[in-house]
Amino acid sequence: MTINRFWLIGWGGLVFLIYVVGALVFRRVNGHLFALTTDHPLTAFKAVLHEFTIRDLGFSIVQVVLAAVCIIGIVAIGALVSYVWPSQLTLAIVAGVINTLVPLLEILVVIRLFGDFPNGLRITKAQFGPLLGLLVLVMAVGALTPQYRPASRPQIIIVHRGVINGDDQPNTIAALKKNANRHFAYVEMDIQETADHQFICAHDDTVSIPGRGRVEIDRLSLKTIRRYHHVELFKEYLYIANRIKQPIIVELKITNHSDPLMGSRFASQFGRDMSNSQTWCIPWAIKSFGKLRTGYRQSKLVW
Repeated sequence: MTINRFWLIGWGGLVFLIYVVGALVFRRVNGHLFALTTDHPLTAFKAVLHEFTIRDLGFSIVQVVLAAVCIIGIVAIGALVSYVWPSQLTLAIVAGVINTLVPLLEILVVIRLFGDFPNGLRITKAQFGPLLGLLVLVMAVGALTPQYRPASRPQIIIVHRGVINGDDQPNTIAALKKNANRHFAYVEMDIQETADHQFICAHDDTVSIPGRGRVEIDRLSLKTIRRYHHVELFKEYLYIANRIKQPIIVELKITNHSDPLMGSRFASQFGRDMSNSQTWCIPWAIKSFGKLRTGYRQSKLVW
């Protein structure tokens, strides 16, 4: 949703911030209802607003931030321990610690923020011990269940953008040839369409043009792009992939300015060659359903 609509991120963050602040301001509404000081929600909201102070809001925000920092720290330390001493036992211990401390910390924060009810409704020390013991037992058992054990062996390996650990330039024929020798199941790659309807191997929607800054590829001709950048045509990439019998996954990049007939054009040019090989095409970042159309129905294209 946000790949071509960055403003959604800002609005989403603002809405989330308003929601969090509102939740913290009115967090004791249920306390008034549960404590039977009132049986009407509107009365409970008014009571909370009457009790509200900026100091209390600041206190609650600090509690949430500290809890988030502590949780991130616990997980990071656990990941570091697992990395330094990799073993099944270490993984089980780390999972047990994380699955015990993180929920416990979250529960403590929730109790501290929401448990200060008007009539003193809160967990007592006598209740806290058994609850903590039960939590530790449940999480310790969960740490030893099979879902925390690494997979014995991956079944399919897909080479992202045609490279492994940065061993070559992504989305190039050179990278395709190099990693095809290792006989991986698939090589994934990305293509863009230029303004003059040439399909090139490229991941990013834009390229840097002197004097113009970053410009979308589908607004530039192939000649203009090649004047400043080395790019390879997809038809050459596909030809090599078929010749060396390397199955590929093609990610067809689409922007808000892509031609509506881009899909049909792509299928018309490459559908036959792709249907004769183990090649799959995935459109990405479609502005809306129906934006990308294709009339080629007999190939292995997946739309």
